[in-house]
Amino acid sequence: MESEEGLEELSEVDARSVARGRAEERLEIVTKLIRLGQMSLERISEVSGLPIEELLKIKETE
Repeated sequence: MESEEGLEELSEVDARSVARGRAEERLEIVTKLIRLGQMSLERISEVSGLPIEELLKIKETE
């Protein structure tokens, strides 16, 4: 039987994995929106929560 501490550590690892996956998904969506060019960076920033400076960096790499 696993200890309570071990279960808490596992839960933290799971939570970090989920958070990392969500961040990767958000980045993929933002990248696609930038590629499409139908939405301003300001609007993408507003809905994604990412700063415009970060979006400009993504745009430069595309």
